[in-house]
Amino acid sequence: MVSKYFAVVCGVNPGIYEDWPTTQKMVNGFPGAIFKSFRTKHEAEEFMKASTCVKATSILPHTIPLVNKTIIYTDGSFNQGLCGFGVVIITSDGSKIIAYGKVPDTVFTNGPTNNVAELYALYVGLSLVQGDVVIYTDSQYSIGALTTYINGWIKSGWKGVANRNLIEGTYSLMQGRDVKLHYVPAHSGYELNEECDRLADQGRLVNESLIVLKDNIRII
Repeated sequence: MVSKYFAVVCGVNPGIYEDWPTTQKMVNGFPGAIFKSFRTKHEAEEFMKASTCVKATSILPHTIPLVNKTIIYTDGSFNQGLCGFGVVIITSDGSKIIAYGKVPDTVFTNGPTNNVAELYALYVGLSLVQGDVVIYTDSQYSIGALTTYINGWIKSGWKGVANRNLIEGTYSLMQGRDVKLHYVPAHSGYELNEECDRLADQGRLVNESLIVLKDNIRII
């Protein structure tokens, strides 16, 4: 008798598996793996239907303006109890906006973590622009939370979900527009992702919660 069903949304071969050793082969070492265990096969099937797999991009991420969409790169940093965030935005008219700062204490509901910093970077990026966007992030946690797990959390009333305030707030900013989330591996030489990483480290060490520059001129 099967005691658990494992739904692999994003892995070597997505599907429903009936034992952990097989499931482990599908997700170990797979960038952006998304999976969850369930007591019944029906629950696993429903999770699969409501889920989205966002794989690592197979093409070079966009670095030049798109006609009808804004490009956003985000990153978070956590070290020695401090969280910072970094955002790089390329608007459709070719302007470059950068934002960084220290994550405010009011954001923490379960203490400062890297996941909080990553989510807050996405929140800030989405709050700074309107319209459709393409987002690049190296946070598998954030992508999974905002594209897959959130469906079950909403259905269950958010019971026991860490960082609910940030996840719910960021998800609300995604509504009413086309938001594409792409995973990019950290420290892989992608120019704007590396810039976000530096900005996040810098933001962690400043005293301001939001610094915004447009074409090298501070606007906030």
